[in-house]
Amino acid sequence: MANKVPNKRITIFGRLSYPAIWTPATNKEYPNAPAKYSLNLILDGKKDPEIGKVLSAITEIAQAAWGSRAQDKLKELRRSKYFCLRDGDKRNEDRVNKGMEPGPEYDGNLFFVVKASANKRPLVVDADKTPLTENDGRPYSGCYVRVLAEFYYHKDGIYPELKGVQFVRDGDAFTGATPTTTDDFEDLSSSAGAKEETETAADLW
Repeated sequence: MANKVPNKRITIFGRLSYPAIWTPATNKEYPNAPAKYSLNLILDGKKDPEIGKVLSAITEIAQAAWGSRAQDKLKELRRSKYFCLRDGDKRNEDRVNKGMEPGPEYDGNLFFVVKASANKRPLVVDADKTPLTENDGRPYSGCYVRVLAEFYYHKDGIYPELKGVQFVRDGDAFTGATPTTTDDFEDLSSSAGAKEETETAADLW
């Protein structure tokens, strides 16, 4: 039956957190489990329109997979602790301190959890669709991105697979590290500006 249920791709906008998009990461709670590419996407509150896009994709697959039983199966999925949409207010502080659950930046928000297999690294691109590498310094935890996820039916469940990440714009980095941009430099294109810098520095010695 699984072969007859079509997959569903959507893009979701939000704030990037816990990105493992260059190197697969292990789950701290299950260190012996295979490492996977993954990320969390913090949505804007609990009524963000992006939430509806996720639920619609899941519902579409559920109806194709389970027919008249779809509503009952959807209720089961949403009660599961592994459901991809989670409440940022429902956290165990002890687990937060151990790095196994998200911190206060999740307050008041839902967040989307999506993973890929260890051998399927997601495509990562800039706002203009130019491919990015880890050395480019973006996307980073705290910036805003669009995530391409493909929902699929497997073994009586519905799961999102991480397919791609597009950097959209900067945001305050959750790690405390501020991304370097051209705004960090002064315009020294004129010789006068360069000379003034040199003279000021010399006066300090």
